[in-house]
Amino acid sequence: MNCEKSIDYFSPEWILTETLMDRRFDFVIVNPKIVSIGSGSASFYLSTLGDIFTQESLKNAELYLIDINKELLTKVTALANILKTRLKSKIEITSSTDRTLLLSNADFVILTLAVDREQTWKEDIQIAQKYGIWHYGENGGPGAFGHTARNVATLLPILQDINDLAPNATIINFTNPLPRIHLAITSLTGQRCISYCHQYFHGYYLLGKILMDDLLQHGHSFPNQNYHTIRQESFNEYDVKAAGINHFTWMLTITRMDSGEDIYPILKAHLHKTPKNIEKFEKLSRKMFEVFGYFPVPGETHLSEYLPYTKTKENWRDYNLFHFNFEEAKKDRVRNLGILDNIVTGKGSIENLNFDDAERLAVIIGKLCTDKESSEPALNTENRGTISNLPEDCIIEVPCQLSSNNVTPYKIGKLPDSIAALCHREIIIAKLMVEGSIQGSRDLIVQAFALDPMVADLKLAEQLTNDYISTFHDYLPQFYIP
Repeated sequence: MNCEKSIDYFSPEWILTETLMDRRFDFVIVNPKIVSIGSGSASFYLSTLGDIFTQESLKNAELYLIDINKELLTKVTALANILKTRLKSKIEITSSTDRTLLLSNADFVILTLAVDREQTWKEDIQIAQKYGIWHYGENGGPGAFGHTARNVATLLPILQDINDLAPNATIINFTNPLPRIHLAITSLTGQRCISYCHQYFHGYYLLGKILMDDLLQHGHSFPNQNYHTIRQESFNEYDVKAAGINHFTWMLTITRMDSGEDIYPILKAHLHKTPKNIEKFEKLSRKMFEVFGYFPVPGETHLSEYLPYTKTKENWRDYNLFHFNFEEAKKDRVRNLGILDNIVTGKGSIENLNFDDAERLAVIIGKLCTDKESSEPALNTENRGTISNLPEDCIIEVPCQLSSNNVTPYKIGKLPDSIAALCHREIIIAKLMVEGSIQGSRDLIVQAFALDPMVADLKLAEQLTNDYISTFHDYLPQFYIP
């Protein structure tokens, strides 16, 4: 997907949050040292790794690959060297299972970590269902506590090493739950962190699906009405300014790229005459738009994680929601490893890698290593006045300007009160969950569950806390320190 839009399109009416201009970072890094922790993650080696070699500003970079799985790391390192040769790159490549050997003086540290992701996520959902709570269970709701606490436990020693060996590094986080892990990183290290999620671009698919007639009327064609084609054509036609918190952002404006025409009246008209073939499409997103007046970006499965309206089995079915496909994920893992094996053994081609521009970690680092101003439509960063009616220290997702190793959010101002209230509740829950996960405090976790809109009883908040911590005893040593 081509995800670039000109900086000129952003600049006329958008104001930068000047208070976030940090002159400690206001310089161009000519020979960036990039360290990837969790290089065996498929999201890294299938997409980001190849993108690193295509960024002009990273041509003199040093790339350090780290993973605890030695066999997998060997294959990823071999893939990196193949990419270097095929793409005629000068990037230096080093790898190790010992991060302390490679972290010193890093400029950027990429975190793409997960702890037994599919199996533990499935258990997170099942625990909540014992108490009658149905939810997606990844980044919000009861299951997000398990996800948060396990990843925090894994990150604690890693962040200590980063802080000791690379205290000036910018940490690029790709680990979920994104704003919670981001908050943990900044709380524990005090270092600059940028977190990235591709879900913003999913919003263009939602618009394209609903506004297909409008796209056709404006000269777009769909020989293949697949996800990627619809998303790209919609991206080419519309511009979305969105803000909020990760997986809970809202389309504040939707305009036509060539004329600036407001698309919201057209969207409302289309939703009032929904064709039968999409009458079940994004029922929750459409209902939230009807009630709150702004269309949500992330899609209904992630949207549902922060709302009480889908927490029963009946609600879940009424809104036509679905859980993550764990069996398909297992198959994907096997397929991805097969792609890796085939390339490093000479049986496959690098063309089989996923050079999808929506996975933008390498692009973002590349933009930070040049003095040319550019924009990213959705990055996670500290608020500090960017959204005036959300807490100063919370993690928000907003458009940002990048240049000379500086990240500066565009000032959003005030979110609509009702949307700010929805975000604020989740921000407080996330803060309590992170503090509780770092400190090993059951009391803070109980408080967080007591605030969660899916938890209707104080005793249930205590039961959920005890159940999650005991179930994941081996993953959560911080809760069992004498």
